[in-house]
Formats: sequence, C-alpha cells, structure tokens
Amino acid sequence: KHLINHYQNSSIDITINEDGITNSDNRASCVFRWEDLYRVYEPSKYFYFMVNKKKVLWFQNNY
Repeated sequence: KHLINHYQNSSIDITINEDGITNSDNRASCVFRWEDLYRVYEPSKYFYFMVNKKKVLWFQNNY
C-alpha cells in the first residue's frame, strides 16, 4: 500500500495518494506517478521531492 500523506505550507500544496504525488501551486499542477518515481529511486530508500529547486518533501517507501 502506498504511503498516503499531505504536505502543505504557505506556498506549496502537495498530496500523496494511490496514483502518485500531486503538486498544486499557482493553479498549475503536475503529477508524479509511482511507476515513474520507481524508475528513478530505489524502493525502501529515503528521497525528496523538488519544487522550484527547493526540497519540500521526503519520505520512505513502505514496500
């Protein structure tokens, strides 16, 4: 089961769900799907998610 979480601050709104990571910022959104993330990052490793060149989220896969 995917980690389901939500991260929000004054300028960034990120939702993690079964489909992937969604970033809604200034009416623009982009989705990073799990299958795409797993091509880049090894499972069970910590990694972070970049928005506007800033580290805004990091977590560990629970597989």
